[in-house]
Amino acid sequence: MSAVWSPDGKNLLIFGEDGVGDRKSANYWLAPVAGGKSQKTSLMTFLAKSKLPPWHPISDWRGESLLINAGTAIWALDMRSGSPNPVNLRKITTGTGDLSGLRGTDRQFVFSSGTYADHLWTLPLDLNAGKAAGTLQPLSHDGGSQNQPSSSSDGRVLAYMQALPGGGEIRIRDQSSGRDSALTAHFARPKVSPDGNHVAYSTFTMLSNSPAIFLIDSIGGQARKLIDLPTGGALYSWTTDGSSLVYYRTSPIRFFLYNLKTGEEQQITSHPKLDIHGVEPSPDWKWVAFHLPALVNTPVKIAPLRNGRMADESEWIPIAEYPGINSRPWWSPDGNLMYFLSMKDNYPDIWAQRLDPLTKRPAGEAFAVYHFHETRRAPNILSAASFGPAIGKNQITLSLRDLAANVWIAEQPR
Repeated sequence: MSAVWSPDGKNLLIFGEDGVGDRKSANYWLAPVAGGKSQKTSLMTFLAKSKLPPWHPISDWRGESLLINAGTAIWALDMRSGSPNPVNLRKITTGTGDLSGLRGTDRQFVFSSGTYADHLWTLPLDLNAGKAAGTLQPLSHDGGSQNQPSSSSDGRVLAYMQALPGGGEIRIRDQSSGRDSALTAHFARPKVSPDGNHVAYSTFTMLSNSPAIFLIDSIGGQARKLIDLPTGGALYSWTTDGSSLVYYRTSPIRFFLYNLKTGEEQQITSHPKLDIHGVEPSPDWKWVAFHLPALVNTPVKIAPLRNGRMADESEWIPIAEYPGINSRPWWSPDGNLMYFLSMKDNYPDIWAQRLDPLTKRPAGEAFAVYHFHETRRAPNILSAASFGPAIGKNQITLSLRDLAANVWIAEQPR
């Protein structure tokens, strides 16, 4: 969430944590611009007691009024500059679509109002060459949003999360027949096994009192719990041989390997100061790719894997360090190409970097694989995991966000 200036310019209101990846301690802080210790506010507690979801962004701060856009409503509350304690929460307007981009005071303000939905598309792609072999093709759907796509290695079995007003579910699609059916009723992140016979999924921390990772047959049946995630976390991928799952725990963020045969867990990554996201082991299990969203330029890097553990920071190899967001790395099947999402040319596009087969250092310049130079339809780069992609045979399936919005100006009567 972006920092917001206090009206007197002496503080920044920021969203942070007590420690790296410590999601349970997330709160709003007042950070003095001149330096010194930040002050924890009571905003999270105040919003929770008011039954307003606390992770909605603070959009602007004018006078004593903080403005918040929460779904289809705009709220205001009062907090004197320098004070950690908010008071007087009130709703000031309601729209028909999601509201964002809010700026102004609780008397005069501008905002955008619109609707968005995530839908799945398939892109023919020569995966080892990084060359699109055709144009994007939409997958049929029955409304709502579809994201978090995952595929078997041959592309035959596709799983994704379907979100509707009445709830969420994991759906399975047979790509050869087009048959699409519900697998289980959860808001969850599904991952299909390489052979397509199983689906592992993790329930979301914010939507579940007991987040965990489960395993179910791709044809349906009873799900089996594998891993409890009491402090938070999520499933990330399968290993290419289908023997293990890659997942992370929070507080702080650490990635692990779970052996499906033995039930043993092995820690892959950890860092005392940095959040490490998007961990993707290479097909030969000798390297690991990841990105660092806690830094200004959110770089993508590669590190050696030794005995299943990521090497120290001194051995990290920079792959994408362009200004802005670079995220969601994934490997080509031969391990000699690194794909990633990047704002390199100010749009959330798919890029690729050729790698030296032995050292995995960049070989030549990164190149664009596919551009999304439309305002209305693009990857949700701020939530790269929802993008996917589902990597099949000579194609990927990805989630793109369709957005339609208008800008409004409003004035409240005195």
